[in-house]
Amino acid sequence: LVANLPYSVASPILVELALPGRGPRRMTVTLQREVAQRLSAAPDTDEYGVLTLLVQLDYKCRTAFRIPSGCFFPEPDVESACAVLEKRPQPLLPDPDRPVYTRLVKLSFSQRRKKMLKLLKQDWPEEALATAFSGCGIPEDVRAEKIPLEGFVRLTRHLCDWRAKTGR
Repeated sequence: LVANLPYSVASPILVELALPGRGPRRMTVTLQREVAQRLSAAPDTDEYGVLTLLVQLDYKCRTAFRIPSGCFFPEPDVESACAVLEKRPQPLLPDPDRPVYTRLVKLSFSQRRKKMLKLLKQDWPEEALATAFSGCGIPEDVRAEKIPLEGFVRLTRHLCDWRAKTGR
């Protein structure tokens, strides 16, 4: 896929395309620069969040280059960039675990300044979370922006295993 995505709907389009079985092997897209930065963001940065984790589950993302505003007519008030998204060769999670991952990510970032464990107690009991955090080596007082993609994947697996064992 090669596209100049409408900036106002680029994020939801990319999330939809990143769903398993839907997305192309490679996407090269023109986006608002801030969206491109969020796609390739690393943990513990302001740009890292829900969009990063939803798309990076299936794609490796990078910002290829910045596009000056003067390249467009009329000239926009925002900066642009070209982002490249390459599909991962192997899925990081099986399809049945993806709804848990999505809920985990969205809840974890629903209030950025709160500790992740407190936010997750809305959906999982404290003992399940304590076991999962411990099993993943994640401190219980951490905020979501500190946890890398792999940490969210491991946490999802632990919580899915807990649900399978307990039926809850």
